[in-house]
Amino acid sequence: MSQRVLMNAVRTHLRLAVGTGLPSDGLGLATAQCECMFDGQPPAIAGELFVSIHEGEWRCTSAEARDDTIGVYVTITRRVAFVPQDRGRIPLLDAADAVDVWADKIASKVHSNYVIMNAANTVLGGSVNGFIEPLRFKGTMGPSQERGPEWFSSAEESDAPVGVSRTLIFAEARRYQTIESQA
Repeated sequence: MSQRVLMNAVRTHLRLAVGTGLPSDGLGLATAQCECMFDGQPPAIAGELFVSIHEGEWRCTSAEARDDTIGVYVTITRRVAFVPQDRGRIPLLDAADAVDVWADKIASKVHSNYVIMNAANTVLGGSVNGFIEPLRFKGTMGPSQERGPEWFSSAEESDAPVGVSRTLIFAEARRYQTIESQA
Protein backbone atom coordinates (compact mmCIF):
# COMPACT_ATOMS: atom_id res chain seq x y z
CA MET A 1 0.00 0.00 0.00
CA SER A 2 2.80 2.47 0.84
CA GLN A 3 4.36 2.35 -2.61
CA ARG A 4 1.04 2.61 -4.45
CA VAL A 5 0.00 5.62 -2.32
CA LEU A 6 3.33 7.31 -3.06
CA MET A 7 3.02 6.60 -6.80
CA ASN A 8 -0.48 8.11 -6.83
CA ALA A 9 0.78 11.20 -4.98
CA VAL A 10 3.51 11.71 -7.60
CA ARG A 11 0.98 11.30 -10.44
CA THR A 12 -1.45 13.74 -8.86
CA HIS A 13 1.32 16.28 -8.28
CA LEU A 14 2.58 16.14 -11.86
CA ARG A 15 -0.98 16.72 -13.09
CA LEU A 16 -1.45 19.86 -10.97
CA ALA A 17 -1.49 23.17 -12.77
CA VAL A 18 1.64 25.21 -13.30
CA GLY A 19 1.43 28.44 -11.38
CA THR A 20 3.59 30.26 -8.89
CA GLY A 21 6.80 28.26 -9.14
CA LEU A 22 6.34 26.90 -5.61
CA PRO A 23 6.84 23.21 -4.69
CA SER A 24 3.05 22.90 -4.55
CA ASP A 25 2.84 23.56 -8.32
CA GLY A 26 2.70 20.69 -10.75
CA LEU A 27 3.56 20.45 -14.43
CA GLY A 28 0.03 20.60 -15.78
CA LEU A 29 0.16 17.16 -17.42
CA ALA A 30 -3.20 15.95 -18.68
CA THR A 31 -4.74 12.71 -17.41
CA ALA A 32 -4.05 11.11 -20.81
CA GLN A 33 -0.36 12.09 -20.51
CA CYS A 34 0.43 10.87 -17.00
CA GLU A 35 -0.68 7.71 -15.21
CA CYS A 36 0.45 5.03 -12.77
CA MET A 37 1.29 1.93 -14.78
CA PHE A 38 2.60 -1.58 -14.15
CA ASP A 39 5.88 -0.65 -15.82
CA GLY A 40 7.24 2.21 -17.92
CA GLN A 41 5.42 1.23 -21.10
CA PRO A 42 2.71 3.68 -22.19
CA PRO A 43 -0.80 2.50 -23.03
CA ALA A 44 -1.61 1.87 -26.70
CA ILE A 45 -3.71 5.05 -26.84
CA ALA A 46 -0.91 7.31 -25.59
CA GLY A 47 -0.26 10.44 -27.57
CA GLU A 48 3.03 12.16 -28.38
CA LEU A 49 4.09 12.42 -24.71
CA PHE A 50 3.41 9.97 -21.91
CA VAL A 51 4.74 9.90 -18.34
CA SER A 52 4.46 6.54 -16.60
CA ILE A 53 4.84 6.32 -12.81
CA HIS A 54 5.70 2.78 -11.73
CA GLU A 55 7.28 0.72 -8.96
CA GLY A 56 10.84 1.39 -7.90
CA GLU A 57 12.90 -0.38 -5.26
CA TRP A 58 11.36 -1.11 -1.85
CA ARG A 59 13.39 -2.43 1.05
CA CYS A 60 13.30 -2.68 4.81
CA THR A 61 16.45 -1.87 6.75
CA SER A 62 15.48 -3.00 10.26
CA ALA A 63 14.62 -6.28 11.96
CA GLU A 64 12.96 -4.53 14.92
CA ALA A 65 10.44 -2.47 12.97
CA ARG A 66 9.36 -1.60 9.45
CA ASP A 67 11.93 0.98 8.42
CA ASP A 68 11.14 1.00 4.72
CA THR A 69 12.78 2.99 1.97
CA ILE A 70 10.56 3.15 -1.06
CA GLY A 71 11.29 4.22 -4.61
CA VAL A 72 9.29 5.26 -7.61
CA TYR A 73 10.36 5.19 -11.26
CA VAL A 74 9.10 7.74 -13.77
CA THR A 75 9.43 6.81 -17.44
CA ILE A 76 8.98 9.56 -20.01
CA THR A 77 8.12 8.46 -23.56
CA ARG A 78 8.01 10.63 -26.65
CA ARG A 79 6.75 9.43 -30.03
CA VAL A 80 8.35 10.54 -33.28
CA ALA A 81 6.73 10.89 -36.67
CA PHE A 82 7.59 8.30 -39.29
CA VAL A 83 10.82 9.14 -41.04
CA PRO A 84 12.69 7.09 -43.64
CA GLN A 85 15.31 4.81 -42.09
CA ASP A 86 18.23 6.79 -43.51
CA ARG A 87 16.99 10.01 -41.87
CA GLY A 88 15.63 8.53 -38.66
CA ARG A 89 18.46 9.61 -36.36
CA ILE A 90 17.68 13.34 -36.34
CA PRO A 91 14.04 13.04 -35.17
CA LEU A 92 15.20 10.55 -32.52
CA LEU A 93 17.78 13.02 -31.27
CA ASP A 94 15.13 15.77 -31.19
CA ALA A 95 12.78 13.46 -29.25
CA ALA A 96 15.58 12.58 -26.82
CA ASP A 97 16.18 16.30 -26.27
CA ALA A 98 12.47 16.79 -25.57
CA VAL A 99 12.51 13.87 -23.12
CA ASP A 100 15.49 15.42 -21.34
CA VAL A 101 13.63 18.71 -20.96
CA TRP A 102 10.73 16.85 -19.34
CA ALA A 103 13.16 14.83 -17.21
CA ASP A 104 14.63 18.04 -15.80
CA LYS A 105 11.17 19.41 -15.05
CA ILE A 106 9.99 16.21 -13.38
CA ALA A 107 13.19 15.78 -11.35
CA SER A 108 12.88 19.33 -10.02
CA LYS A 109 9.21 18.85 -9.10
CA VAL A 110 9.54 15.46 -7.37
CA HIS A 111 12.99 15.66 -5.71
CA SER A 112 12.71 16.17 -1.96
CA ASN A 113 9.15 17.47 -2.32
CA TYR A 114 7.35 17.44 1.03
CA VAL A 115 4.05 18.34 -0.66
CA ILE A 116 4.07 14.92 -2.36
CA MET A 117 5.09 13.19 0.89
CA ASN A 118 2.34 14.95 2.85
CA ALA A 119 -0.26 14.08 0.19
CA ALA A 120 0.69 10.40 0.54
CA ASN A 121 0.47 10.70 4.34
CA THR A 122 -3.00 12.24 4.07
CA VAL A 123 -4.19 9.20 2.12
CA LEU A 124 -2.59 6.83 4.64
CA GLY A 125 -4.47 8.60 7.41
CA GLY A 126 -3.53 9.92 10.82
CA SER A 127 -3.92 6.59 12.61
CA VAL A 128 -0.76 5.10 11.05
CA ASN A 129 2.86 6.17 10.85
CA GLY A 130 3.38 7.88 7.52
CA PHE A 131 6.40 8.87 5.51
CA ILE A 132 9.10 10.82 7.36
CA GLU A 133 11.40 11.53 4.39
CA PRO A 134 10.43 12.41 0.80
CA LEU A 135 11.52 10.89 -2.50
CA ARG A 136 14.93 11.94 -3.78
CA PHE A 137 16.11 12.02 -7.38
CA LYS A 138 18.95 9.49 -7.84
CA GLY A 139 19.53 9.71 -11.58
CA THR A 140 18.37 7.75 -14.59
CA MET A 141 18.51 4.12 -15.61
CA GLY A 142 20.88 5.12 -18.38
CA PRO A 143 20.67 7.06 -21.62
CA SER A 144 17.53 7.52 -23.67
CA GLN A 145 16.26 4.33 -25.30
CA GLU A 146 15.02 3.95 -28.87
CA ARG A 147 11.57 2.40 -28.89
CA GLY A 148 9.97 0.40 -31.66
CA PRO A 149 6.28 -0.09 -32.44
CA GLU A 150 5.94 -2.82 -29.78
CA TRP A 151 6.64 -0.25 -27.03
CA PHE A 152 3.40 1.45 -28.10
CA SER A 153 1.51 -1.87 -28.36
CA SER A 154 1.42 -1.54 -32.13
CA ALA A 155 0.84 -4.47 -34.45
CA GLU A 156 3.11 -2.84 -37.02
CA GLU A 157 5.97 -5.12 -38.04
CA SER A 158 8.92 -2.81 -38.35
CA ASP A 159 12.31 -2.40 -36.76
CA ALA A 160 12.29 1.35 -37.28
CA PRO A 161 12.30 3.29 -34.02
CA VAL A 162 9.11 5.29 -33.47
CA GLY A 163 9.87 6.80 -30.08
CA VAL A 164 12.30 7.48 -27.27
CA SER A 165 12.01 6.88 -23.55
CA ARG A 166 14.05 7.52 -20.42
CA THR A 167 13.46 6.37 -16.85
CA LEU A 168 14.14 8.53 -13.81
CA ILE A 169 14.91 6.94 -10.45
CA PHE A 170 13.44 8.42 -7.30
CA ALA A 171 14.28 6.63 -4.06
CA GLU A 172 14.67 6.84 -0.31
CA ALA A 173 11.17 7.90 0.67
CA ARG A 174 11.25 6.62 4.23
CA ARG A 175 8.36 5.23 6.24
CA TYR A 176 9.03 4.00 9.78
CA GLN A 177 6.43 1.80 11.48
CA THR A 178 6.78 0.11 14.83
CA ILE A 179 5.66 -3.49 15.09
CA GLU A 180 2.81 -2.39 17.38
CA SER A 181 1.52 0.19 14.91
CA GLN A 182 1.15 -2.43 12.17
CA ALA A 183 -1.59 -4.37 13.94
